[in-house]
This record gives sequence, structure tokens and C-alpha cells, in this order.
Amino acid sequence: METLLIVVFILGSVVFVACRVNKYEAVARINQQEDEDIDTFNLMYNTLREMGCQPTKDEENALFVKYQGEEFHIKCGGLYARVWELCWGALRKDAPEVPNIRAAVNDANYNFGPTVVIEEPEDDHRLVLHSRYDIMFSPSFPNKTDYLEAVLDSFFTTRENLCNHFRELNLNQNENAKKRRPIGFRAIEDEEELKDTPAIVTELKIR
Repeated sequence: METLLIVVFILGSVVFVACRVNKYEAVARINQQEDEDIDTFNLMYNTLREMGCQPTKDEENALFVKYQGEEFHIKCGGLYARVWELCWGALRKDAPEVPNIRAAVNDANYNFGPTVVIEEPEDDHRLVLHSRYDIMFSPSFPNKTDYLEAVLDSFFTTRENLCNHFRELNLNQNENAKKRRPIGFRAIEDEEELKDTPAIVTELKIR
């Protein structure tokens, strides 16, 4: 009786493993077939046209499109697309605000949505800011134009969040600097004296 139970258990395990393997193989075949059947590039192109945009493409099958006055670069593959907003901001590498820019970028990237990327070209004296968003784009989506508009709009939200973080960091530093009065120095109280004091200019150049 025990031998019979052992045999039944072994046979059941073999069948269970075989079923799992067959299921995973079937899922892999379906996914591969979907990737081969779906033309994400043309789907993206047509959706952008439906939104009233005028997308163009290059030799590498990348799309370029202007939306709300800004240019976006879109590369499609399988069920996915990578959307870039390139060179939307810049700051001198030697600017004193660079640490705050890096901190603001880290804060902004905690939010869901586009990721801000800092580029440091060797032949340029500036830090250049780009934004990137990897999305899924499928013909099964019910409202593709609304979805894509929300994706592109999120780039502007990310920009605004980063700029807000940047301003907040600068304001906090200025407030902390005002509270600290080094020994041997006095506060400037005279308005005429204040006029002659050079102002600290904080600037993030946004295209």
C-alpha cells in the first residue's frame, strides 16, 4: 500500500511539473507572437496624428514630435516605447547651485513618472538635463490618445517639481545663512549699504 502511494505521488509530481513547464512555454509563445504581431511604431505614429501632432521619423525608426511647444524623441520596441525630452535645461558645471540641482533631481526622481537624467558632456562647460519615460503601449488600451497625452503632460509636471525642489533648497540655504552671524561681522541694516552689496543670483536656464 505504501509503495502504491509513493508511485502515485511521484506520477502526480511529474504531471504537475510537466503542466507547469507547458504553461510557461505557452505563455512565452504567446508573448513572442504578440511582440511579432504588434507594430508599436505605427501605432504610436497614428496615435500622435490623432492627437493633432505632426510626427516625423528618422532612418533608425525613431519618432520626433512637437507637443505643447516642446520636442520629444520616441523609440519603440515590442510592446514598449522610450520617450525622451532632450536638453530642456542647462547649468554651468562650476555654478555654486550644482549641488542643489543634483539634490533636486534626486527628489524629483522619487516621484512616479519621467526620470530626469543629468548629462555631463566632456566638450561642454554645462550640465545638461534630459527627461526619460519608459512606457507600455498596446493596441488593447481603450483610450490611447488620452493615455499618451497624460504621458507627455507628465514631463511638464516633472520639470515643475524639479524647479520647485530647486527653489526650496535655495531658499532654505539662504534662510540658514541669514540666521548665522559670524563673530566679528555685523548685520547690514542701512539701505544704502545694502544697495552696494552684490546679490547672489540663482538661475537654472530652461529652454
